[in-house]
Amino acid sequence: MHCILWEVCDSVFQLLTTLHNVLCALTFSSFYCHTTSLYKQLVFLKMKKMCLLELSKLIHKFHNHTLPQSYNSFFQRITETHSHFTGSSASQNHFISRVGCFWLKKSSITYQGAVAWSSMPQGFKSFSYGIFSEIYKSFLCLS
Repeated sequence: MHCILWEVCDSVFQLLTTLHNVLCALTFSSFYCHTTSLYKQLVFLKMKKMCLLELSKLIHKFHNHTLPQSYNSFFQRITETHSHFTGSSASQNHFISRVGCFWLKKSSITYQGAVAWSSMPQGFKSFSYGIFSEIYKSFLCLS
Protein backbone atom coordinates (compact mmCIF):
# COMPACT_ATOMS: atom_id res chain seq x y z
CA MET A 1 0.00 0.00 0.00
CA HIS A 2 2.78 2.40 0.95
CA CYS A 3 4.57 1.73 -2.35
CA ILE A 4 1.44 2.50 -4.40
CA LEU A 5 0.90 5.78 -2.53
CA TRP A 6 4.49 6.81 -3.24
CA GLU A 7 4.05 6.08 -6.97
CA VAL A 8 0.89 8.19 -7.07
CA CYS A 9 2.59 11.09 -5.26
CA ASP A 10 5.59 10.80 -7.56
CA SER A 11 3.44 10.87 -10.71
CA VAL A 12 1.46 13.89 -9.43
CA PHE A 13 4.72 15.67 -8.65
CA GLN A 14 6.02 14.92 -12.16
CA LEU A 15 2.78 16.24 -13.66
CA LEU A 16 2.98 19.46 -11.65
CA THR A 17 6.64 19.90 -12.56
CA THR A 18 5.81 19.47 -16.24
CA LEU A 19 2.95 21.98 -15.95
CA HIS A 20 5.28 24.49 -14.27
CA ASN A 21 7.91 24.03 -17.00
CA VAL A 22 5.30 24.54 -19.74
CA LEU A 23 4.04 27.73 -18.06
CA CYS A 24 7.60 29.03 -17.77
CA ALA A 25 8.30 28.26 -21.42
CA LEU A 26 5.08 29.98 -22.56
CA THR A 27 5.92 33.15 -20.67
CA PHE A 28 9.69 33.08 -21.26
CA SER A 29 10.15 33.14 -17.47
CA SER A 30 12.80 31.69 -15.23
CA PHE A 31 12.14 28.12 -14.16
CA TYR A 32 12.52 29.28 -10.55
CA CYS A 33 9.58 31.72 -10.58
CA HIS A 34 6.33 31.12 -8.70
CA THR A 35 3.31 29.85 -10.64
CA THR A 36 0.92 32.51 -9.32
CA SER A 37 2.48 35.24 -11.43
CA LEU A 38 2.53 32.89 -14.45
CA TYR A 39 -1.18 32.14 -14.08
CA LYS A 40 -1.95 35.87 -13.91
CA GLN A 41 0.23 36.62 -16.93
CA LEU A 42 -1.51 33.94 -19.02
CA VAL A 43 -4.98 34.79 -17.59
CA PHE A 44 -5.38 31.22 -16.29
CA LEU A 45 -7.39 30.38 -13.20
CA LYS A 46 -6.20 28.03 -10.49
CA MET A 47 -8.53 25.14 -9.62
CA LYS A 48 -10.23 26.81 -6.64
CA LYS A 49 -11.02 29.95 -8.64
CA MET A 50 -12.13 27.83 -11.61
CA CYS A 51 -14.68 26.11 -9.36
CA LEU A 52 -15.81 29.49 -8.02
CA LEU A 53 -16.29 30.79 -11.57
CA GLU A 54 -18.37 27.76 -12.61
CA LEU A 55 -20.49 27.98 -9.46
CA SER A 56 -21.02 31.70 -10.01
CA LYS A 57 -22.12 31.03 -13.59
CA LEU A 58 -24.66 28.53 -12.25
CA ILE A 59 -26.01 31.11 -9.80
CA HIS A 60 -26.13 33.72 -12.58
CA LYS A 61 -28.26 31.36 -14.68
CA PHE A 62 -30.51 30.70 -11.67
CA HIS A 63 -30.87 34.41 -11.01
CA ASN A 64 -31.88 35.01 -14.64
CA HIS A 65 -34.26 32.01 -14.78
CA THR A 66 -32.33 30.15 -17.49
CA LEU A 67 -31.81 26.89 -15.58
CA PRO A 68 -34.11 23.86 -15.90
CA GLN A 69 -37.06 23.67 -13.49
CA SER A 70 -35.32 21.03 -11.35
CA TYR A 71 -32.85 23.65 -10.03
CA ASN A 72 -35.58 25.86 -8.53
CA SER A 73 -35.26 24.22 -5.11
CA PHE A 74 -31.48 24.76 -4.89
CA PHE A 75 -31.65 28.41 -3.91
CA GLN A 76 -34.22 30.64 -2.29
CA ARG A 77 -34.43 34.39 -2.74
CA ILE A 78 -34.42 36.48 0.41
CA THR A 79 -37.56 38.22 -0.85
CA GLU A 80 -39.32 34.83 -0.74
CA THR A 81 -38.28 34.36 2.91
CA HIS A 82 -38.73 37.85 4.38
CA SER A 83 -41.82 39.94 3.72
CA HIS A 84 -40.02 43.14 4.75
CA PHE A 85 -37.27 45.06 2.95
CA THR A 86 -33.75 44.03 3.94
CA GLY A 87 -30.35 45.22 2.79
CA SER A 88 -29.63 41.77 1.39
CA SER A 89 -32.82 41.72 -0.67
CA ALA A 90 -31.80 45.02 -2.27
CA SER A 91 -28.46 43.51 -3.27
CA GLN A 92 -30.13 40.51 -4.96
CA ASN A 93 -28.47 38.03 -2.60
CA HIS A 94 -29.87 34.60 -1.89
CA PHE A 95 -30.95 33.11 1.40
CA ILE A 96 -28.58 30.56 2.91
CA SER A 97 -30.82 27.84 4.27
CA ARG A 98 -30.19 26.23 7.62
CA VAL A 99 -29.19 22.60 7.49
CA GLY A 100 -28.76 20.43 10.58
CA CYS A 101 -25.13 19.47 10.01
CA PHE A 102 -22.85 22.51 9.71
CA TRP A 103 -20.11 20.75 7.72
CA LEU A 104 -22.63 19.23 5.31
CA LYS A 105 -24.14 22.67 4.79
CA LYS A 106 -20.78 24.33 4.13
CA SER A 107 -19.89 21.85 1.38
CA SER A 108 -23.25 22.03 -0.41
CA ILE A 109 -23.84 23.85 -3.71
CA THR A 110 -26.70 25.72 -2.05
CA TYR A 111 -24.45 27.23 0.61
CA GLN A 112 -21.35 27.78 -1.53
CA GLY A 113 -23.43 29.31 -4.33
CA ALA A 114 -25.12 31.77 -2.01
CA VAL A 115 -21.78 32.76 -0.47
CA ALA A 116 -20.18 33.21 -3.91
CA TRP A 117 -23.10 35.33 -5.15
CA SER A 118 -23.14 37.47 -1.99
CA SER A 119 -19.40 38.15 -2.11
CA MET A 120 -19.40 39.09 -5.80
CA PRO A 121 -19.22 42.79 -6.75
CA GLN A 122 -22.76 44.11 -7.21
CA GLY A 123 -22.21 45.49 -10.70
CA PHE A 124 -21.38 42.06 -12.18
CA LYS A 125 -24.80 40.57 -11.38
CA SER A 126 -26.71 42.56 -14.00
CA PHE A 127 -24.57 41.62 -17.03
CA SER A 128 -25.69 39.12 -19.64
CA TYR A 129 -24.29 35.60 -19.23
CA GLY A 130 -21.47 35.90 -21.80
CA ILE A 131 -20.26 39.28 -20.55
CA PHE A 132 -20.61 38.15 -16.93
CA SER A 133 -18.45 35.07 -17.58
CA GLU A 134 -15.63 37.05 -19.18
CA ILE A 135 -15.63 39.94 -16.70
CA TYR A 136 -15.84 37.72 -13.64
CA LYS A 137 -13.05 35.47 -14.97
CA SER A 138 -10.84 38.54 -15.45
CA PHE A 139 -11.75 39.74 -11.97
CA LEU A 140 -10.79 36.37 -10.47
CA CYS A 141 -7.51 36.30 -12.39
CA LEU A 142 -6.50 39.68 -11.04
CA SER A 143 -7.54 39.01 -7.44
